[in-house]
Amino acid sequence: MIVFHGSYTAINVKHISRPIIEKLITEQNLDKYDAADLLYNSNIFSDLSDKTTELYKKQWTEIYNMLKTELNLND
Repeated sequence: MIVFHGSYTAINVKHISRPIIEKLITEQNLDKYDAADLLYNSNIFSDLSDKTTELYKKQWTEIYNMLKTELNLND
């Protein structure tokens, strides 16, 4: 679990990652390990883990769509 602490905010990337992994499992027919591996080794996750990008402010669905584009998984 990655947690950022700011003066007023704690951002928990796990809460964003969980629905993305679940969506990868259902839409891409992956097991949970392969789905997590795809996410955690992506540039999107790297950006999500970097507080300065503020990617964590976006809805998980938007981040998921960005991940699908990065991994060339678009329908």
